[in-house]
Amino acid sequence: MLKIYTISSNQETKEAEHWLYAHKVKFVEVDVLKERVSTEEILRIVSLTEHGVEEIIATETRAYTRLNLNFNDLKLEDFMELLEENATLLKVPLMLDEKQLQIGFDEDKMKRFLEKPSKKITDLEKQEMQTG
Repeated sequence: MLKIYTISSNQETKEAEHWLYAHKVKFVEVDVLKERVSTEEILRIVSLTEHGVEEIIATETRAYTRLNLNFNDLKLEDFMELLEENATLLKVPLMLDEKQLQIGFDEDKMKRFLEKPSKKITDLEKQEMQTG
């Protein structure tokens, strides 16, 4: 099931939700201003990025400018505390399924994101299916 992390007042969030509804895609929404994102969820999100924490930080926010930190140098506990106190630091929308992450809304990227199988069959699974 697709999970989407949002801030309800964010324009890209609204566009992503509208697109998902229009394409009849089922999803679970987590408004990061209303619900705390757990450490496990952040670790899962970061594990799906190519470049780590920097990909999920909203650098154009007042909170980011005010804090003036290098997020890659922070300990996980400190990063989580910052997110708890400044939820707007998280780039939204963040959409993820079991195996992939989509940051922000772009219609073409959304189409590709949803076309990819959320579970890729491994070589071992292929072999097991062939041997029956």
